[in-house]
Amino acid sequence: MRIRTTRSGPESRLIKAALRSGLPVDSDGTIILREAELPTGVPDLIAIETRPASNPIMVKRRRLKLQHLQILHFLSDSGAKPISEIVRLLNYPAKRTDLALQELLEAGLVVKRGNRFTAKAASKVFVAKRIIAVEAKIRAWREALEQATANLWFASHSYILVPALNCLRSICEEAKKLGIGVLVYDGKQTRTALRARKQTIPASYGSWLINEWAIGQLR
Repeated sequence: MRIRTTRSGPESRLIKAALRSGLPVDSDGTIILREAELPTGVPDLIAIETRPASNPIMVKRRRLKLQHLQILHFLSDSGAKPISEIVRLLNYPAKRTDLALQELLEAGLVVKRGNRFTAKAASKVFVAKRIIAVEAKIRAWREALEQATANLWFASHSYILVPALNCLRSICEEAKKLGIGVLVYDGKQTRTALRARKQTIPASYGSWLINEWAIGQLR
């Protein structure tokens, strides 16, 4: 996962000001990630609350790439599968899939029973307790809602951050329909105008991408 250099602009300044004032999604032990390049876009901010991992954090997990995490999430979501089924359903080359599974075994993320591979329980290997995405906009709040909805692909909670706008009630009404939360920065402090609906994670291999990045920060 690549981290883009933070671009200056009104939204970036809004995020920085909200962080200085005490962003409600930022607490002790929270890992803050700015402008990570994900397949669905570049969220302004991701806050990751972690819990202790019950298995050792292995260096080999740092070597995992996108295909590893796609296979891992597939197994986590669908249960035990033989390699032939993984190849067929994910449409991956057999040799590359076999190698990826062996590397996932070495990393302690999957187990093999007979000819079937099974993902380890997420409670043992997924350290992210909450993944909170935030999209900031000065005026284009509908666009922010679209981006925040896309962030549900990986996040447990998705928010938009806006200044104190006169149309805040309308914003909250639209956001509530989508399960998106609303944060408001009034120039002095940031408050939660609407709490985001909670979504179970890992929601996709995107959740695993962020989880593995967070593990790297914990070492």
